[in-house]
Amino acid sequence: QCFLPRCALHISLMFGVNYPNAKHTPLLSRANAPGIIVASGNMGYSHSTINDVFMSSDGGVEWDHVLDGSYHFQILDHGGLVVAAGRENPPLNSSTLTMRGSRGTTRPSRTLKLTYMV
Repeated sequence: QCFLPRCALHISLMFGVNYPNAKHTPLLSRANAPGIIVASGNMGYSHSTINDVFMSSDGGVEWDHVLDGSYHFQILDHGGLVVAAGRENPPLNSSTLTMRGSRGTTRPSRTLKLTYMV
Protein backbone atom coordinates (compact mmCIF):
# COMPACT_ATOMS: atom_id res chain seq x y z
CA GLN A 1 0.00 0.00 0.00
CA CYS A 2 1.00 3.57 -0.48
CA PHE A 3 -0.24 6.75 1.15
CA LEU A 4 -0.49 10.37 0.07
CA PRO A 5 1.41 12.57 -0.50
CA ARG A 6 4.08 10.15 -1.76
CA CYS A 7 1.64 7.79 -3.47
CA ALA A 8 0.54 8.74 -6.97
CA LEU A 9 -1.08 7.49 -10.16
CA HIS A 10 1.63 6.82 -12.74
CA ILE A 11 0.26 6.88 -16.30
CA SER A 12 2.22 4.99 -18.97
CA LEU A 13 2.85 7.39 -21.84
CA MET A 14 6.18 6.46 -23.42
CA PHE A 15 6.95 3.69 -20.93
CA GLY A 16 6.72 0.95 -23.58
CA VAL A 17 9.40 2.62 -25.70
CA ASN A 18 11.95 2.23 -22.92
CA TYR A 19 10.60 -1.08 -21.64
CA PRO A 20 9.28 -3.05 -24.66
CA ASN A 21 8.44 -6.13 -22.55
CA ALA A 22 6.07 -4.12 -20.36
CA LYS A 23 2.50 -4.77 -21.44
CA HIS A 24 0.67 -1.47 -21.62
CA THR A 25 -1.53 0.53 -23.93
CA PRO A 26 -0.79 4.24 -24.34
CA LEU A 27 -3.15 6.90 -23.02
CA LEU A 28 -6.28 7.24 -25.16
CA SER A 29 -8.70 10.14 -25.66
CA ARG A 30 -10.89 11.19 -28.57
CA ALA A 31 -11.91 14.63 -29.79
CA ASN A 32 -15.51 13.41 -30.15
CA ALA A 33 -15.58 12.20 -26.51
CA PRO A 34 -14.64 15.30 -24.50
CA GLY A 35 -13.33 14.62 -21.01
CA ILE A 36 -12.97 10.84 -21.44
CA ILE A 37 -9.42 9.54 -20.95
CA VAL A 38 -8.45 5.86 -20.61
CA ALA A 39 -4.89 4.93 -19.66
CA SER A 40 -2.63 2.15 -18.43
CA GLY A 41 -0.78 2.86 -15.23
CA ASN A 42 -0.20 1.95 -11.64
CA MET A 43 -0.69 3.39 -8.18
CA GLY A 44 2.42 3.56 -6.06
CA TYR A 45 5.64 5.34 -5.30
CA SER A 46 7.06 4.86 -8.81
CA HIS A 47 6.34 3.39 -12.26
CA SER A 48 5.93 -0.35 -12.58
CA THR A 49 5.90 -2.78 -15.50
CA ILE A 50 2.67 -4.22 -14.04
CA ASN A 51 -0.19 -1.94 -15.11
CA ASP A 52 -3.93 -1.68 -14.59
CA VAL A 53 -6.49 0.41 -16.48
CA PHE A 54 -7.66 3.80 -15.18
CA MET A 55 -10.35 6.08 -16.59
CA SER A 56 -11.28 9.71 -16.17
CA SER A 57 -14.54 11.29 -17.29
CA ASP A 58 -13.57 14.84 -16.35
CA GLY A 59 -10.42 15.42 -18.39
CA GLY A 60 -8.03 13.91 -15.85
CA VAL A 61 -9.07 15.75 -12.69
CA GLU A 62 -10.28 12.52 -11.05
CA TRP A 63 -9.38 8.95 -11.99
CA ASP A 64 -11.11 5.61 -11.37
CA HIS A 65 -9.36 2.25 -11.28
CA VAL A 66 -11.54 0.25 -13.70
CA LEU A 67 -9.66 -2.98 -14.58
CA ASP A 68 -6.89 -5.10 -13.09
CA GLY A 69 -4.21 -6.13 -15.55
CA SER A 70 -3.18 -5.13 -19.04
CA TYR A 71 -5.79 -4.39 -21.72
CA HIS A 72 -6.21 -2.91 -25.17
CA PHE A 73 -9.01 -0.34 -25.10
CA GLN A 74 -11.04 1.88 -27.40
CA ILE A 75 -13.52 4.75 -26.93
CA LEU A 76 -16.67 4.53 -29.10
CA ASP A 77 -19.98 6.34 -29.57
CA HIS A 78 -18.72 9.77 -28.46
CA GLY A 79 -17.61 8.29 -25.14
CA GLY A 80 -20.87 6.43 -24.53
CA LEU A 81 -19.04 3.10 -24.83
CA VAL A 82 -15.53 2.15 -23.75
CA VAL A 83 -14.39 -1.33 -24.80
CA ALA A 84 -11.44 -3.22 -23.34
CA ALA A 85 -9.94 -6.54 -24.46
CA GLY A 86 -7.42 -8.33 -22.27
CA ARG A 87 -3.88 -8.94 -23.45
CA GLU A 88 -4.06 -12.70 -22.96
CA ASN A 89 -1.99 -15.54 -24.26
CA PRO A 90 -3.49 -17.83 -25.68
CA PRO A 91 -6.33 -15.94 -27.43
CA LEU A 92 -9.29 -15.24 -25.21
CA ASN A 93 -12.56 -17.13 -25.49
CA SER A 94 -14.64 -14.99 -23.18
CA SER A 95 -15.10 -11.33 -22.30
CA THR A 96 -16.71 -9.44 -19.50
CA LEU A 97 -18.82 -6.41 -20.32
CA THR A 98 -19.45 -4.02 -17.45
CA MET A 99 -21.84 -1.09 -17.73
CA ARG A 100 -21.72 1.64 -15.12
CA GLY A 101 -23.73 4.79 -14.67
CA SER A 102 -21.98 8.14 -14.79
CA ARG A 103 -20.65 9.74 -11.64
CA GLY A 104 -23.49 11.06 -9.53
CA THR A 105 -26.13 8.70 -10.94
CA THR A 106 -27.89 6.00 -8.98
CA ARG A 107 -27.75 3.44 -11.79
CA PRO A 108 -26.10 0.25 -10.51
CA SER A 109 -23.27 -1.51 -12.33
CA ARG A 110 -24.23 -4.47 -14.48
CA THR A 111 -21.79 -7.15 -15.60
CA LEU A 112 -22.36 -9.60 -18.45
CA LYS A 113 -19.97 -12.49 -19.20
CA LEU A 114 -19.71 -13.27 -22.93
CA THR A 115 -18.30 -16.65 -24.02
CA TYR A 116 -17.62 -17.59 -27.63
CA MET A 117 -15.83 -20.23 -29.68
CA VAL A 118 -12.40 -19.39 -31.08
